[in-house]
Amino acid sequence: MGVTRRSVLGLGIAAAALPGLSRAAPAAPAAFLGQSGEPQTGRLVLGLLVADDETALRQAVSDLRTKLSYRRVLRQRSTDRYKLAFARALIDALAARSDTRFAAVAFDLPPWPKPGAARDRLVRAALAEALAAAPAGAPVSLVDNGDRAAIGTLVHALPSAPARVLRYARIGDDDLLQVAALLTGLANPSRARSRSTKGTLVAHLRLSLGVGEISARALSRHPRFSVRSVKV
Repeated sequence: MGVTRRSVLGLGIAAAALPGLSRAAPAAPAAFLGQSGEPQTGRLVLGLLVADDETALRQAVSDLRTKLSYRRVLRQRSTDRYKLAFARALIDALAARSDTRFAAVAFDLPPWPKPGAARDRLVRAALAEALAAAPAGAPVSLVDNGDRAAIGTLVHALPSAPARVLRYARIGDDDLLQVAALLTGLANPSRARSRSTKGTLVAHLRLSLGVGEISARALSRHPRFSVRSVKV
């Protein structure tokens, strides 16, 4: 029996329904919150990594890990010799992506209250400022390591959840939370010595962004890596 147009169309429809042969799923945006500093010290920076396509960004970071054979948890304060090459390459890769951006908020906080309604209000206010850059409806991932100073832990403990889809993970379990944490640390360069690992990465980020300093003064309106200063 010959192949008819109807049979060809039927095969096409059947193939489209098979796993792996269907059309790619549409890009799904997501955001990832990083933290540098602790609220009880009066100095806190929250940074939001926004991915227009979460799956694509995860794959890009995974591919970079494979290329550079970097399998460790990417930590803000780590000084291992392999981190420097990976973090530099990561900054360059992010700078080349038009579907990824980062927004940090440096907070000037009042004396940190004890657990209760006053502290809950401050946590909500800080979170609202930090999530202003998140796309509407996009899920937001936060670190919850059980650390009482971590904003993710504090938000998790609020009496009622904010009007957002929030996802929680330990820092070692999510590549993109690690990226968000690294960038947030670089957005808070106040104690970075020039010859330290962090100082070297801050200098690399400045060069990548074409600015003289990483600060709200220099980056308040940058479209890809912004820093704002807020008093709550």
